[in-house]
Amino acid sequence: MAGESNPGRLLDRAIGVCAAVLVGAMALWGAVEILKAIWVPLCLLAFVMVVVGVAWLAFRRWRGW
Repeated sequence: MAGESNPGRLLDRAIGVCAAVLVGAMALWGAVEILKAIWVPLCLLAFVMVVVGVAWLAFRRWRGW
């Protein structure tokens, strides 16, 4: 009948949702661990890129390019 719900199907969907949440949490945990491992070099790289970018823009502005 159209009004009946299938408990087996509902259980399968619930398990699928739980598995998806678990995999998502594991991926997020892994990403945080990777960021923790490379945080200092990443910040240094960003700092160097900003300094080089600002120097390049200042050089362009003052040299009239």
